[in-house]
Amino acid sequence: MKKIGLLVTVLCVLSMLCVTAFAAPEENAPVNEDDIVTRALGDVDDDGNVTASDARLILRYAVELESFTAENIIYADTDFNNSITAADARIALRTSVDLEERQEYAFVIIEKTDADCINDGWVSAKCQLTDKEVSLNNRAYGHSLPENFLCLSEAECKVCKEIIMNSKISHDFVTDEKNSTRTCKRCGFSETIVHKHKFSGGKCTCGITAKAALGDFMNKYVKKNGTYLGDGYYYTEQYVDSLAYAMFYDSTRDFSYAYCGFAVEESGVIIYYDFNFDFEENMVELMMYTEDMGLAYVYGSINPSKVDESANGDAITIKEFDALSEFNGLKNEFRMMMEGAVYDSVVWLRSYCDDAGFDFTKEAFADFTKVYNYRQ
Repeated sequence: MKKIGLLVTVLCVLSMLCVTAFAAPEENAPVNEDDIVTRALGDVDDDGNVTASDARLILRYAVELESFTAENIIYADTDFNNSITAADARIALRTSVDLEERQEYAFVIIEKTDADCINDGWVSAKCQLTDKEVSLNNRAYGHSLPENFLCLSEAECKVCKEIIMNSKISHDFVTDEKNSTRTCKRCGFSETIVHKHKFSGGKCTCGITAKAALGDFMNKYVKKNGTYLGDGYYYTEQYVDSLAYAMFYDSTRDFSYAYCGFAVEESGVIIYYDFNFDFEENMVELMMYTEDMGLAYVYGSINPSKVDESANGDAITIKEFDALSEFNGLKNEFRMMMEGAVYDSVVWLRSYCDDAGFDFTKEAFADFTKVYNYRQ
């Protein structure tokens, strides 16, 4: 009996030792910084780098063309003001070209409610390194429909499985004049055309607009003849009268736009002006900055019929204005600069299109009635 009692005692002691050896760590045990994985503000695609692609995603979210997961939206709020705006995109863009210091954080989500097709979400997080806390509303991202939805009478949302009705079928045609066909980019529907484009009021009888035809032509031309920048971007450039002009093609969105940029040296400070001109939608974007800081971001729509060489600003309607306080009273000056850039871009682009072999330059820019001159 004594031997049995001793054996039981030994087993109990061993059992206690085992429990002690494999006890769970304390909840509040300090985090080893060597084990923390950081991520840069602005890196919304979580690829380890902050690039122009991240800036574009943030800007698209700001104008409700993009959605983010709870984990990614935390790193889109680059100025920590609890909302996503063009200012956040600007900081990401400046970080990508080393004009802004890269900031590393290691946020851990404390609480979140996922956004879905129709309901907004919510996320709060805390950085393991700095204890900084952030809270953000995450906008509902809309139904996830197949790319060819506009070509269908109805489609099922990939997420919520709801059937969404389409009241008007609208193919997105690309015309192949050489083979006398036009094909829908979304669903692949193709049909034969037996005529060359005949534009009236900027639109052909086949349904395509002159500017859409120009956009499709430029997509192919710049990709074939341009330089690859990375991240799906191609470009061609020319220098005219000390101004840099370029055509950019974003293959990730199958989209082309014109660029005009220059630098002005005043009192030893170089100020850069970058203008992006969307010739299909008649929108213009201005970014102004020095080597070490951003000065202004302006976005506006263009009334083509008012664009002329006087560049008095009447042709531009500013939709978004984000600038240092000392520039707040200079909106009209920015409008004048933007109209001047649009005028110069159209003059250059018309000549560029002719040189590239586009057959409908006059029709594509028919709404710019006051821009007559061609650069030879």
